[in-house]
Amino acid sequence: MARDLTAHGLTAHVLTGHGRPVPAFSAMLRSLSRCLLGLLPLLALVPNHAAAHSLSGPDWQIWRSVDGMPQNTVTAIAQDPLGYLWIGTQEGLARFDGLRFNVFDRLNTPQLEHNLINALAIDAGGTLWIATPRGLTYYRQGVFHHFSGSDGRLDQTIQDLTLDLHGHLWIATRNGLSRWDGASLTTFTTADGLPHNTIQTLWTDPEGRLWVGTEGGLARLGKGSEQRFLAVTTREGLSDDLIIAIGPGRGAEIWAATLNGGVNRIDPQTLEPLGLVPELADRIVFALLEDHLGDLWLGTRNGLLTMPRRPRHSSAGTSAELGPTIRRAEILQPGALTPEPSSATVLSLFVDLQGHLWAGTSKAGLMLFDQSSSAVVREVPVLVESLRQDGEILPPAPGLRLDPRAQELELRYTAIDFHQPRLLRFWHRLEGFDDRWIDNGSQRFATYTNLPPGRYSLQVAAFLPGREDPVGTAAFSFRVPPLFYQTTLFKIFAGILLLAFARLLFTLRMQRLLARRERLQATIEERTDEIQRQRDHLEETNRRLEFANRQLQLTNQELKALSREKADFLAIAAHDLRAPLVNLKGFSGELKLALTEGQEEIEPVLEKVDDELRQRARQVLDEDMPEALSFIESASERMDGLIGPVLKLSRISRRELDLGMVDMRQLTLEVVEGLAPERRQAGASIRVGLLPKVYGDRTSLAEIMTQLLDNSLRYLVPERPGKIEVFHQEKWGRTYFHVRDNGRGIPEEQRAKVFRIFGRGGLPDTPGDGMGLVYVRTLIHRHGGRIWYESRSGEGTIFSFVLGDPEPTQTDFSSTESEDGRK
Repeated sequence: MARDLTAHGLTAHVLTGHGRPVPAFSAMLRSLSRCLLGLLPLLALVPNHAAAHSLSGPDWQIWRSVDGMPQNTVTAIAQDPLGYLWIGTQEGLARFDGLRFNVFDRLNTPQLEHNLINALAIDAGGTLWIATPRGLTYYRQGVFHHFSGSDGRLDQTIQDLTLDLHGHLWIATRNGLSRWDGASLTTFTTADGLPHNTIQTLWTDPEGRLWVGTEGGLARLGKGSEQRFLAVTTREGLSDDLIIAIGPGRGAEIWAATLNGGVNRIDPQTLEPLGLVPELADRIVFALLEDHLGDLWLGTRNGLLTMPRRPRHSSAGTSAELGPTIRRAEILQPGALTPEPSSATVLSLFVDLQGHLWAGTSKAGLMLFDQSSSAVVREVPVLVESLRQDGEILPPAPGLRLDPRAQELELRYTAIDFHQPRLLRFWHRLEGFDDRWIDNGSQRFATYTNLPPGRYSLQVAAFLPGREDPVGTAAFSFRVPPLFYQTTLFKIFAGILLLAFARLLFTLRMQRLLARRERLQATIEERTDEIQRQRDHLEETNRRLEFANRQLQLTNQELKALSREKADFLAIAAHDLRAPLVNLKGFSGELKLALTEGQEEIEPVLEKVDDELRQRARQVLDEDMPEALSFIESASERMDGLIGPVLKLSRISRRELDLGMVDMRQLTLEVVEGLAPERRQAGASIRVGLLPKVYGDRTSLAEIMTQLLDNSLRYLVPERPGKIEVFHQEKWGRTYFHVRDNGRGIPEEQRAKVFRIFGRGGLPDTPGDGMGLVYVRTLIHRHGGRIWYESRSGEGTIFSFVLGDPEPTQTDFSSTESEDGRK
C-alpha cells in the first residue's frame, strides 16, 4: 500500500499514515503533566517480561548529536519527493542526505517559532509542514513560511499532523481539530462529535479514514457531507480515554494505544472495542507502523517491537512459522538498539522510499534498520543542491541565469544514500568549460572562477568502489549571459555609433561655437545698452536723492527750529505768566491788608448811618470782598501749580544729556533709598533685580525710575501688602526694563489720560499733578526709546520701557494716546 500511494504522488499519506510521526514526548509531558510526570519514573523501573528474539539479519546504524544532529531526542521523521529525510527533534529541524545534517532552528530560521518539532507531514506538492508548540510552519521551494491561514483562527500549540486522501491537512491542537484545504481553515470541536478538544494524535488509515486520539477518547470522521465524528470512550469499552498513538493492528483491526490502559483493539467499521492486545499489556506504545513487507513495528517505552505477519527466517536458517494471527511478539531489547537501556524509548517510526525502517528515540538518537542485502545495488538519487555566486546562495531553478559580473561560482551537489554514503565517490564535468571528467573524490562541491559568457551544464555521477557504472547521475543547466558590451553586435554597432557620434559631435561643436559667438555679440550689445540705461537711471536717481536729501535737511532744520521755538515759547510763556501772577498774588495780599485797615476806619462811620446801609456795607466788607480775595488767591495758587510743571518739562526738554555708562541696579537702589519715607508710609516692599549697565544720562534715568516707583507707591491698595518689583529681560539684542506692582490697576475708561499733560487717573484723594509719566515718556523718547504698560483693574500694573540711541536735541511735549500710562 505504501508503494502504491507513493507511486501515485501521495507521499504525504505514507509519511503521516503508515509512517506517521508521533507527538514529541516532551509535548506529551506538558499536556499530561498531572499523570505522566508521576508515572515516568515508575515506567523506567518496569521490567521487560517478554522474551527476547533476534531479527533476521538486522543492520542498525545510529546517528546522534556528535554526528551533526541538533539533539538526540527524535520526535518526528518524514521524507520529501527528492529523497531528503527530515528529522524533528527537541532542539530543531534537520535535513539529512545520509551523510550531512543541515540544521534549521530559531537562530538561523526565524520562521520556526519554537525549536521543539512535534510532527512533520509532506503533501503531494512536496510542501513540508512543521508542527511546533507555538504554531505551524511550512517549507516550500527552499523557503520557510509561518502559517496563519486565510480565515479562521489556528491554535498555536500544534500536537500532530496528517493528510487525507484529498490532500487536506489535519492539524491537532489543544483547542480542537483544524482542517486546511488550501484556501480556508475549518475547526472541529466537541460540538462536531469529538470526545475532547485536546487532540493528542492523528492517523489516516489505508482506506482514507481519519482517526483522532484525544484526552477524552477515540474518534473517527464519519462519511457524508455533515463531517461529524463518531466517538468511542471508556463508556463504550475503552480501557483508558487518553489516546497517545493510533495505527494498524492484526488483520483489519485498528490499534489505539493509551497512556495507562494498554493497547486497545478497535473494529474500524463499527468502532467497537475488541479488547486489549495481551502481548502489550505492560507496555506504553508511542508509535505503530506497518512496513512495506506488511510487518507491524511498535515503538514503546522499553524498546522496539516487531510482529511479523508472514514467516521470517533467522540467520541460522530456521524459520518461525508465524501467521497473521500471531500471539507472540518479537521484541528487540534496548541493548540491541543502544548501549544505554534507559534511553531506548522509541518515539517515532518511519519507512522511507527504499524500504528502510527509521526509529526516532528519546536520548538515543536516530536509528536505521536495513533488512535488505548489502549486495543489492541501489539507484542513488543525485541532486544539485545549490549555487553560491560571490557568497549569494541561489536555488537551482530551471533556466537559471547567473550574474555575468560574478567572479566565483560554487556548485554544491549530494547523493541521498542511507546505506553506505561514505563509500560514494563523485565525478563531475561542467559541459561548456571542462574538456574531461574530474574526479572529485568524496567532496560534494565544485568551484569555478570568472566563467565566460555561455551555456553550461553541470554533470555529476556517483560511483561505488569496484563498480564502473555510476549508481546515480544528475545534470543541471544554467547560463551566464554576456554583458551588453561583450556581444559582437554591440561592438559593430558601437564602432558605427562612435564614428557617427564623432561626426555629429564635430558638427554640433562648430554650430555651437558659431551660435555662441552670435549670442555673445548680441549679449554684449544688450548689456552695453542696459548698462547705459542703468547709468542714466542711476544719475537721475542720484539727482533726485540729492534733492530729497537737501529737502530733508531743510525740513529737519525747520523741525529743530520749531522744536526750539516751541520750547523757548513754553519757557518764555511760563516765565512771563509767572511775573504777573506774582504781582497778582502780591496785590491781592495788599488788598486784603487794606480791607482790614478800611474795616477798622469805617466801623465808627457805619454807626452813624441807617441800618440798611450799615448792613449792606458790612456784607460787602465782611463777606463779599474777603471771598473775592480768597478766590483770587486760590486761582493764583492753581496757576502757579500749573506753570511749575510746565517749566520743569521745559527744562527737561532743553537740558543737554550727559551720556555715559550707568549701573541701573545701583541707580535704582539709590532711588529706592530716597523713597524710603513713602515706602514705609505705604507699607510696601520693593525688590530690585540684577539690572545691567546701560548707556544714557544718569540724571534722566534717575528721574525715570523715581517717577515710576513713586507712581507705583501712590496707586497701591491699602487693604493688601504692597509689592513692587524692578527687573529686566534681554530679547532680540535689546534690554527691556519692567516695574511691576500689585496696586489698583488702571480702569479701561482712564487709560486715555495716562500720558496726557495734567492727565490724572485713580481716586480724587490720590496726590499728584498729572505730569510724572509725561516726564518719564519725554526722557525715554530723548533716549530714543519707548514706554508702554499692561494692567488689570484691581490686580496691578507693569510698566515696561526700552532705551535706544539717545538724541540730546530731541524734544517731546505731545500728549498722544498711542502709548499708555497712568500718572
